[in-house]
Amino acid sequence: MIRISVPATSANCSVGFDTMGLALDWRGMFLFEQADSLRITGCPEAYAGEDNLIWRAYLTGCEAGGFSPDPLHIHIESDIPFARGLGSSATCIVAGLAAAWEVH
Repeated sequence: MIRISVPATSANCSVGFDTMGLALDWRGMFLFEQADSLRITGCPEAYAGEDNLIWRAYLTGCEAGGFSPDPLHIHIESDIPFARGLGSSATCIVAGLAAAWEVH
């Protein structure tokens, strides 16, 4: 099992955008393990399919590294709110790319 932790960001928060920063104590924790088929848990059902941002980033990382992607069980433990400009999408992308390199 691979555990990847990614911090939240304030880069898109409020009117300050990239000019102001906030110290945030939120993190996204992502667990990856080999599986017989793709399984994503710990998120709303709407995000648990092949269009999941973590999975897509993992596939992109595998392609960039010349790796053959394996089916994974991805478990998400995150207290970063969705769609609030606090980096939930960025944490998913970073976790998926890092997983491609760690798994392979």
